[in-house]
Amino acid sequence: MASVAPNIGDDGVVVRLRRSVYAFAGTLLLVAVFERLSLGLAWYLIAVPAFWVAFSLAYQGLFKT
Repeated sequence: MASVAPNIGDDGVVVRLRRSVYAFAGTLLLVAVFERLSLGLAWYLIAVPAFWVAFSLAYQGLFKT
């Protein structure tokens, strides 16, 4: 029978949420640097995986996946 218990405890949740904030802040800093240097739109595609990591960590932390 399948278990519905989360695979992480409260400490794991805190770590994942904290890392998601760090990843989001780092990505915003990266985008600000791109904007400051007036780089082309293609450079902003570098930020997409970083935003995905931040979202993924937040999702995992909030829903204990």
